Amino acid sequence: MCSIDSLFGGPSKAEKNLGAQSQGLASAMEGDFNTVFNEQQSTLGQLKDELTRINTGSEGMGFSALENQLLMSGIETGAAGAERNAIQASQNRMAGLNQTGGVASGAQAAREAGIVAGGEEAKAQGLNAETLANINQGRQNALTTAGGLQSLAGLENPEGYGKMAGNENQVAFQQANIENAQHQAAMGGFMKSVVGAAGLVSDQFGGQIAGTASKLLSGASDVLSGGGGPGGGGGGGGDMSYNPVNFGS
Repeated sequence: MCSIDSLFGGPSKAEKNLGAQSQGLASAMEGDFNTVFNEQQSTLGQLKDELTRINTGSEGMGFSALENQLLMSGIETGAAGAERNAIQASQNRMAGLNQTGGVASGAQAAREAGIVAGGEEAKAQGLNAETLANINQGRQNALTTAGGLQSLAGLENPEGYGKMAGNENQVAFQQANIENAQHQAAMGGFMKSVVGAAGLVSDQFGGQIAGTASKLLSGASDVLSGGGGPGGGGGGGGDMSYNPVNFGS
């Protein structure tokens, strides 16, 4: 079915589709902007929390439970083995010197006790060092996480989606103005055609309509004046019967 726009140069279907597509794309970009903006806000919140932990020294330990267990076990096992080896070496030395008696035995016992004490101290130092390493690793993990969150927040910048939405909205607005102007022009053309057609009808049939109206008025006048009306005799009493007007004459 033809429309006024199609008949009188209004916006085409393709032009209307273009405006609708631009508006649809703008709406999609606005949705993406909101999604990415919310994601960025969430990331920035995590970054803020991470920086707070770093500033307050509450980053936590850096090794996993399994890593920590293996490191501590290695320190304890190494310390125990070093103690055994040192005691065995001392005993071998005493045997080589062939020293016996209570004094010798007491001296050996004292040496072994010293070896054990030294080994325990070394083990404690090793465990402390492992704990410090665990803490430092936790801090390093926090710094790495903060850097990653900062980079992620930059990647989640919604500005590009906002610009694209603005551009598409502008295209849709401009297209709507063009379509409106074309539609108004089409309506103007339609109204001119209507007026022109009315004028043509008036020119072709105006005389006939005027003649018919004149006959109607003349017939009515004759009836009211007591005349015979159109086609009637000039009788004195006045024939009041209705004489139809012949519109074809």
